[in-house]
Amino acid sequence: MENELKEKINLYLPHKLNCMVYDVNKSIDGEKGLLGGVYYNGSCVFHNLIESEVGFKQIKPLVRKLSSLTEPITVEGETFIPAKVLNFDEVNPSPENRSPDTEGYCFRIRNVWYTIDSLPFSTVKKLIKWHFWIFDQKDFETGRVIDVNTIER
Repeated sequence: MENELKEKINLYLPHKLNCMVYDVNKSIDGEKGLLGGVYYNGSCVFHNLIESEVGFKQIKPLVRKLSSLTEPITVEGETFIPAKVLNFDEVNPSPENRSPDTEGYCFRIRNVWYTIDSLPFSTVKKLIKWHFWIFDQKDFETGRVIDVNTIER
C-alpha cells in the first residue's frame, strides 16, 4: 500500500474502518476486513482475516463520500443525517471555493462558508468517526477507496 494512503487510513483506525482486501497472493480476493492496524512497511492487519505473513498490502478503504452528508446514515445503531447533526446549513461542491483535497466541498454554518481545512477540528473528527473520506473525492473514481454505499450488506 502506498505511504500516502497508509497515513490517511491511520486516522480511521480507532473507528472500526472496514476495507476490501484484494491480496490474491494470500488467497484473499475481495473480502471485507475490519482494519486492526497498519504495519511499518505499509501492510495492514485485519481482525477477521488470517494472514500467513506480515500484513495485507492490497486494500481499499470502505468510506463515505462527502456528497452523502445530507443522506441518513447508521452508526453504532443510531440513524441520523450528518449535515443536521453538524449544523451544516448547506453542503456545496462549489467550484469557486475549490480545495485540492476535497474537490471544492464547502460547508455553510450560520452563514459562514468552510472547507475541510477550515472546519473546527471537532467537526472533522466526527466526519472521520462516521467514515467520511475527508481527502480527495477523486479517490473514489480512481478506485483507491470504495463508497461504502455501493457494497451489498
